[in-house]
Order: sequence, then C-alpha cells, then structure tokens
Amino acid sequence: MNILTEKLPTSVCVSGKIYKINPDFKTAIKIITYGEENSGIRLMIYALKTFYEDVPEDIAGAIIKMKEFYNGKDDKKQGRGIKIAPVFSFSKDADAIFSSFYGQYGINLAEDNLHWYVFVALLRGLCGDNMFSRVLEIRSLDLSDIKDDGQRKRLEKLKQKYSLSEAITLEEGLRGLF
Repeated sequence: MNILTEKLPTSVCVSGKIYKINPDFKTAIKIITYGEENSGIRLMIYALKTFYEDVPEDIAGAIIKMKEFYNGKDDKKQGRGIKIAPVFSFSKDADAIFSSFYGQYGINLAEDNLHWYVFVALLRGLCGDNMFSRVLEIRSLDLSDIKDDGQRKRLEKLKQKYSLSEAITLEEGLRGLF
C-alpha cells in the first residue's frame, strides 16, 4: 500500500463480508500493551473486540485479517512490511514517544487520532534529536566499545534505567501460559 496515494483502510473483508475496524493507533497500542500482561484466549478475545466494531463469526479469518492489517499485508510483497523492531515498549516508552511526536510534529498523541499506518510512518521518521531516539540509542550501545571508565559506568546506568528486560517472578511467567 502506498500511504501517499491510496486511501487508508478502515475495514477488512473476512469470508466475503466487509467489517469496519478501529484503525486508530491507540487501538493497536491498547492491544499490544494488553498483551504484555495477558496471553492466549484472553488476549485474542480482547484484540478482536477492540479491533473490530462487530467481530466476524469466522474467528480464524478475523485473526488473519487483523494480523495482515497490523503487519501491512500489501507492503510485505515489496519487502517493506510495517513491523516495529522489539527494541521498545509502548507502555514503558510512552512518555518518550509522546514528547518526541509533540516536539517534532506538533502532534498531541493524547488528543489526536492517527491511522495506524500514519502513526508507524511518523514513528519511523522521528529524527535523532528527541527523547525516544536517545532511549533507543542508549539501549543499542555496545559498552565494550567505550574505553573511558567513567563514561562507560554512566552509560551502563542509563542502559539499566532504560532496559526492557526486567526480571519477572515465577508466578508472572506461569500466568503467560494461560
């Protein structure tokens, strides 16, 4: 899909029937963040009810179409699928994403509605001089390249502060199985 020339989708076809969807980026983020705490059937029911205005009877088809929407089905053919690298968290990085959009684009993500495809394009287009870009840079630093002990220790603390890998309890791990 060409975001510049084609109308952005607001519905999908499941089993030959058109279903209206909620294409706003907030819908996607709600599903993703819900998935951080839930999984399996609970997550799938939530995702379907949140994504579709009326959930299709063909659940398997509905799931496929939802995944295609979020992955940018048409773009995959060109090798440019809308995928976001797992180097950030919408819940942990919410403030950095918000401030970066506001600073660079003047968009108030708390009040403005954006189509998911627009949001992803803008997220990818963020320049390096904002909080979100700095957090990503800190996470990707290879500390073995830093020769100065003081600088390495300072960056090590920042990497820990912005780390996405947090220890979880056994109970939290088991909850993800159900």
